[in-house]
This record gives sequence, structure tokens and C-alpha cells, in this order.
Amino acid sequence: MHKAMRPAQFTVKVRARWGRVVLVSIGLLFGLAMIGVIVAGMLAQRAHEVTLYLLALLLILLCAAAIAYLRWQLVGMEHLRMDPEGITRWISGSPISGRHVIRWHELEGIQHAQVAFPMWWMEQWGLGGGRIVLHHSGRRARFGMDLGPEEAEVLLGRIREAVDRRCNVTASAAKRTISSVGGNSHNAPSPADPLRVSPQAPSPR
Repeated sequence: MHKAMRPAQFTVKVRARWGRVVLVSIGLLFGLAMIGVIVAGMLAQRAHEVTLYLLALLLILLCAAAIAYLRWQLVGMEHLRMDPEGITRWISGSPISGRHVIRWHELEGIQHAQVAFPMWWMEQWGLGGGRIVLHHSGRRARFGMDLGPEEAEVLLGRIREAVDRRCNVTASAAKRTISSVGGNSHNAPSPADPLRVSPQAPSPR
């Protein structure tokens, strides 16, 4: 009996942009100090001006965003899991997991992009991007924003192996189905076509 496809998972650590980390940390400390000053002033003078409340709220939101960014830069990771259901992509170390499932029938191809980030500011702040591009349903999903060209090539090879195993399992299952119905090909599903996996391709823009 043919074994089912075993799940394969890949994890990539986010590379911290230390210049941005220091800048955001300084801004965070300044924001927390301003919040303390505003709250202390409101308590001391018992002021209830709407402007002060709105300013304090804005500073709290900015500080929360700064903390989320620092956490993403310091402990953030990208995850890619391949199982019989499809490919699941998500991130950890961020308030937003960004979990996205691509079913096997939706996957059109995989490419190695020469440029990891489609926009320069995304690279500067470490947001979005990726050297592994998954084409699905007419759209693109990226993975591995901080992979070097050589690392991306190695990872792409491992992903290709996982995709090939999935295709082999699907083709074997289809052949067993054909045999079970007595070779009536018009009543049986055809084996799945291999996915298009490109080890090197121009960067999608």
C-alpha cells in the first residue's frame, strides 16, 4: 500500500534590522514618557480635556505598534507547511498570523525570485516580501523574505522534493482507482499533472 504524503514544514527566522530597531525603541521610550507626563498632568490638575484623552490614545496606539514591530524583528519567524490538504503559510512573533492555506488544486507554480522585496521600503523595514514565490489562483504569495540567493535555492530544492512526493502520491492513488474500476478510463480520474516548479525565474513585479 502506498504511503500518504508526510507533512513537511519549513521555518525561516526574520533578520532584525538593527538600525530600525534602535530607532523604534527610542521612539517607544519617548512615547511611553509622554503618556506618563500626560496622565500625571491630568491626575494632578484633574483635567478632562478631550484633546488630552485623544493625544494619550494616539500615543498608546503608536506604542502598541512599536512593540509589535520590535517583537516581529527580534523573534519573528515565517512558516511554510506542506501536507495532503495543501500549503499553509503563516508567521509567528506578530499580532497578525497571516495564516493562508493554498489548496493543491489552486497551486500553479513555484518560482525563485531574484529580488526578495517588490518595494524598497518593505526591505528597509522587513515587512512582506520573500524569495520563494507561490503562484496560485492568479495571485502570488511570498515566503522567505530574509533568505539569501543560495539559501533560497536550497530551500526551493527541498520544497520541490515535497511537491514531487505529493505528485507521486496523487498519481499512485489515481492509478489504484483506475485499477479498481476495471480499467474503465472514462469513469476514472486522470493522474494529476506535475506542478510547475521553477528553480530560477525573473522576479515577479
